[in-house]
Amino acid sequence: MPSIYASRQPSVEHDAQTQLRLSAIFAGLAASAGSLRSEPLDVHDAPDGRVRVFDLGGGTGMLAYLLEPEAGDQVVVVAGAWPLTEALELAQSRVLQLNPVNGLPEFVPARTAEEAAERRASLQSSVQNDQRLRTMSYESLTEEEYQARESGVWNSAGTVEPEEPQADTETDTDVEAMKEAKIQAAFENAKAEAAAAGTPIDEETVEWYVSIVGDGEPNVTFVTEEQRRAFEAEAEEYFDGIAGHYSPMEVTGRLGLPEEVLSEAWNAQSQDALDAAINACENEWHRRMLVRMAEHAALDELMLEFGIETIVFPQDREPTEEEQEVWSVAYSAAMERWELGDFVDEPAAPWLLSGVQLGAPASDAEIIASFEHPTARLQFERVR
Repeated sequence: MPSIYASRQPSVEHDAQTQLRLSAIFAGLAASAGSLRSEPLDVHDAPDGRVRVFDLGGGTGMLAYLLEPEAGDQVVVVAGAWPLTEALELAQSRVLQLNPVNGLPEFVPARTAEEAAERRASLQSSVQNDQRLRTMSYESLTEEEYQARESGVWNSAGTVEPEEPQADTETDTDVEAMKEAKIQAAFENAKAEAAAAGTPIDEETVEWYVSIVGDGEPNVTFVTEEQRRAFEAEAEEYFDGIAGHYSPMEVTGRLGLPEEVLSEAWNAQSQDALDAAINACENEWHRRMLVRMAEHAALDELMLEFGIETIVFPQDREPTEEEQEVWSVAYSAAMERWELGDFVDEPAAPWLLSGVQLGAPASDAEIIASFEHPTARLQFERVR
């Protein structure tokens, strides 16, 4: 008798007649001895070979995935019920897989199995690089080395080059006097330009600001009272959404929130736009995560609240002397063949990340086990 998990993903399941048809299908599945009674419709070129669409009648189709963790053991994952044409379209554009960052089950948009694998591998590679950067350590610098690096006399070999003595041609007082003279000249020039344009500046009613970049010339900006009030009004209307409170790479690389889900909420410039992005989420834990992010909860707090642990990917390791020697000999041999016009592949270094396969899908058994995670239960419930 197959186990049945149903997704809480928004569909037309709330319709009373559809619910009755689903219940009948569930009863039939539960009564079957390891195989489905209802014949599914043909789904051509589906990216997930386990997907099936069942005609519920009344123009409604049920989208399901048939998993076999062991030979003869069948688990049905019901994605939902939609109008039949939409269910068939979803079957050709969704893959049931585990999130490569947090291990939670989800339906991934992909048109081919290769696209799903590439998407998974790309995210895994990005997270790997981020994790490697976080764990990199550098030898501490001495005070002399630190000062040398700050002063720009640190060469590529990491040694300190002696500074050549320079004549003190100007005193601090001279420098400040020249700076003030430049600012005053810029101020007078800005006033003259405004007068020539027919908009003379009333020094009693404006504020003026000076900006200097490096050793460049000063730039003078005048701000009227009306401009200042308009700026303050605009600042008061500024929408403090999700953007600016989180690093997109951390949200994707540590929480596992998909980029396409995050981007809609990230770009929201009003509360209505943010609410629309949140309500458009098909996955319940995605929706709840965005709700908490809109409240500006800390990243560590979110991970604890949702019970998420970022999957740690394999990192480069130091080669053994034997590995290094074997690889060096193979590399030299490959280069000799290149010189003779035989363009063979370079030998792979087994200690590098390139030797770790990325994008490989999780097994059916791993997917089924993931349904027991408390956060996964927000999206999937066991029906039978």
